[in-house]
Amino acid sequence: MDGWLSQLVDANKITLAFSSPYPLDFEDLTRNLEGLGYSRPTDGVMRARMSDAGQPIPLQRLCKPELDVFYDEQKGFLSIESGRGVDKLQDEIEPFFGKVLSLDTVVARPKWFEANFTCRKLGTEHPLTGPVESTTASKVFTDATDLEPKDFSRSLCSFMGGLPDQPLNQIEDWAHVTVGAFVPNPRYYHMNFVCRRTSLDPVIKFYKSIPLMIEKLSNHESWRE
Repeated sequence: MDGWLSQLVDANKITLAFSSPYPLDFEDLTRNLEGLGYSRPTDGVMRARMSDAGQPIPLQRLCKPELDVFYDEQKGFLSIESGRGVDKLQDEIEPFFGKVLSLDTVVARPKWFEANFTCRKLGTEHPLTGPVESTTASKVFTDATDLEPKDFSRSLCSFMGGLPDQPLNQIEDWAHVTVGAFVPNPRYYHMNFVCRRTSLDPVIKFYKSIPLMIEKLSNHESWRE
């Protein structure tokens, strides 16, 4: 199957986290991004995140065709997002963050940058096709269910330094890739790519590698070689 149905994008964003809340003036940001074609939305839709207490906290927003910018001033998060694939966003990353970091009114240093991409990919083979090596873990599963297991997902991760002993959302240098069958339609692979680093260049490199990783990791032979 070709076209958009062969790969469906569920999340596609690059986020900059500042070291403290209220890091920049949104009006100044708006003026600075006008040269890249961003403006305030005219659709009247308010976007918000939920606080720990369950209260909606409005997000500031700018947009241009197929791209959105969201600013959470309380958390100090600024993200650029697209509903399209990597090709739409990859050329926007450097000019966008270049404009942001050139602002004279930025009052907090960048803490980390993060790429987060989630998609569903139709495989040439069923994601659950393929043998599973007999292990103690698979025997535990079979004993409990009377069914033979299949590899449902795989996960790859890396960290700067030693193994983490704190929540990942508090770590500044790590990457995580997960690949598995999509539960509502297991003909599709469900794939999530996350890379968080203290500088932008390695995040851009990772992000631009996502299309190749999708093709390689949805190929059964990549896991057998």
